[in-house]
Amino acid sequence: MLFRKIEYAIEGSASKQRVLDSTPLNVMKFFKKSSKHVIFFFLSFVIANTFLAYIIGSEQLITIITDPIGSHIGGLTAITIFSFVFYAVFARFREQACVVVCPYGRYMSSLVDEDTIAVTYDFKRGEPRGKFTKADKIQQKGGEVQQAPRGDCIDCHQCVNVCPTGIDIRNGIQLECVNCTACMDACDTIMTKIDKPIGLIRYSSFNAIKDGIRHKMKPRIIAYAVVLMVLITTVSYLFAIRPELEILILRQPGTMFQKIEIDKYANFYVFQGVNKTYNDLPIEVRLLHPQQGTITPLGSFSPILHQSAKEMRFILTLPMDQLSKSQTKVKFALLSNGKTIKEIETSFIGPENP
Repeated sequence: MLFRKIEYAIEGSASKQRVLDSTPLNVMKFFKKSSKHVIFFFLSFVIANTFLAYIIGSEQLITIITDPIGSHIGGLTAITIFSFVFYAVFARFREQACVVVCPYGRYMSSLVDEDTIAVTYDFKRGEPRGKFTKADKIQQKGGEVQQAPRGDCIDCHQCVNVCPTGIDIRNGIQLECVNCTACMDACDTIMTKIDKPIGLIRYSSFNAIKDGIRHKMKPRIIAYAVVLMVLITTVSYLFAIRPELEILILRQPGTMFQKIEIDKYANFYVFQGVNKTYNDLPIEVRLLHPQQGTITPLGSFSPILHQSAKEMRFILTLPMDQLSKSQTKVKFALLSNGKTIKEIETSFIGPENP
């Protein structure tokens, strides 16, 4: 709805926009239209960057932005595509994304009943409808005029005119309603002009308007609350027990053993780690079993930076007397700041008859 409010601020209400669209192109029309679309695309670009940061991480996004364009053609292409997609939604497709594409309204409709609070028309106060007449003006000035009883709704259709999905909220809660409250604002403006209380269209429920009961604690509401608490508790528990560091050690794919000396054999291993904390974690790999063996890093076991993943390689060399047939079980210990984080067991390939 931010884009709708920007449009209202630049071009005016829905009726003023239709008048502007029907006028020939002039300087003022060009300025308003171009300003609106420039702002739309700028906000779409910001949203696209935010969306991309959510997928690849903010640090990676900053790297793409600060590095030369030629170094990250793929990232620039993705941001541009996302920007134009969001711009097309906000500039043209708009609420149809909620009505046609988004499944939210479909499955949320199964949760709606007569006690659900939503944008609702007060039919008891508004009906029967009737146009605002001269007799109403006389009554506003204190005069007495005999006329048939009538509700507060003057059937001005402003609530329909401003609705982005084109529905008439006076017909009740509908699937197409996106709860933008534009009809509420339009109706309150009309009620103020004819000296009637505001709130003819307001946040309420069908039963609250029909019976004056604002809320009922029903079994359905209690069931939803219980399910929600179970989900919140489960997610909180999973976050609480998740390991700070995910570690995986596997033999280098596609490699066999290498004979180093007469009585020594070597295997290549890949170390993969994901640091989920906000601190850089130093890593040390030690061999627990067999006790006789040598770990040779290909490079160094540098710290895993916060909120990032790292892949390193090393060579494990074992003497022949530590091998058993073609595969030998080996166990590594992963340490950080002198503390054992995890123990990992994998295999070591050697000759069939060592």
